[in-house]
Amino acid sequence: MQQLKLTREFISSFLKDAIPEYEDMLVSIEKNGGWIISPPKVTELLGRLKALDYPLLYRGENTISKALMLAFMPVNEINALSAELENLSDEERTVFIEGFVTAVAEETDTAFENFPDTPEKQNAAQKAFAELPHEGQVKAFKQAQLFFASSLAFFYNNVSMMVHGQKLTDLVSAAEAGDAEAFCLAVQIDKRILSTLPYFKERHEKAILEGETNFLDKLHYRLTSPLLKGRIRYKTLWLTFAVLDESGLLDGSLRHREILDICEEAGVGGYENRIEDVGYLSKRLREYRDYQNISKRSRH
Repeated sequence: MQQLKLTREFISSFLKDAIPEYEDMLVSIEKNGGWIISPPKVTELLGRLKALDYPLLYRGENTISKALMLAFMPVNEINALSAELENLSDEERTVFIEGFVTAVAEETDTAFENFPDTPEKQNAAQKAFAELPHEGQVKAFKQAQLFFASSLAFFYNNVSMMVHGQKLTDLVSAAEAGDAEAFCLAVQIDKRILSTLPYFKERHEKAILEGETNFLDKLHYRLTSPLLKGRIRYKTLWLTFAVLDESGLLDGSLRHREILDICEEAGVGGYENRIEDVGYLSKRLREYRDYQNISKRSRH
């Protein structure tokens, strides 16, 4: 099946909602000295859900999205849905997927609005869970586990895109193929990778036992360097390019002026760093494409 092309209107609307949130997140990281500081309650919840191994989701291009889908529907429904989509025209498939993404986004917003971050919400959640039958409790537990694990993995994947210009799933793939730089960059984004993914644990232990000081020095540098020391000034611009790319809209079907309009509508760069010049955007787009081509070649 060829890559599905989503509509310009849908992606523009999606970015209008998403980009300001990521701009705010970047401001928060800057206030923390360039570090992502995970609230203790998030770690506590992941522990209770037995989802601290969520970095396993980085090991496949579509693993994160599949885990998120499984949080909302069982495997047999997903398989039936995939079969149904195969029989639709490209236009019908686009309409369906855009509707599905919208529904999942709304469910996600509701879930985070109801996140048990206060004693009152925790008590309410525990009471509601206790009132469920055993099968209902098992189902609710699994759904929550998949939802929060995939949401966190999705978040770090996008952070990596903004900081390093590469998705975390790509960095993990390259690292497991022997790329030492990708190894260090991936761990810088999410340190839990180092203690969760088998290859990363084994490679780190090997470096220690065999005294690979060069590798260990590079790893130490990344582990102790704030995320926002990266070279990409307009970090959400790279995220915007990635969304357009994966949606099939970065193949030349949009003029650079149209892409700039989308960036302005979505608030890419915030007010102070907004991109106003088509020439500048075109240059950054060439850099993005070159960087992605280098990344793809390094994995083969």
